[in-house]
Amino acid sequence: MTEAMGCGVPVVSFACKCGPRDIIKDGYNGFLVRENDVKGFAEKLLHLMRRRDIRKEMGKNAMSSAQEYDMEIIMKKWDGVFKSLL
Repeated sequence: MTEAMGCGVPVVSFACKCGPRDIIKDGYNGFLVRENDVKGFAEKLLHLMRRRDIRKEMGKNAMSSAQEYDMEIIMKKWDGVFKSLL
């Protein structure tokens, strides 16, 4: 997900219990769909394909959001966690 978002692609994902909900802000940088709602998933994909304006705006937001998961940023956070344990 974050690789696609980093390239400016808004993501459509099922809102499973862990993972996507932490990364995707529904309607901002992608869409979250109820688990197993295949019809809803397809509708959100079609919506993005048909609405270039929304796809572009959400793509910009996705790219910005993905920066939070840059390796340097994540490594600094892990470093801080480990140092706090010492």
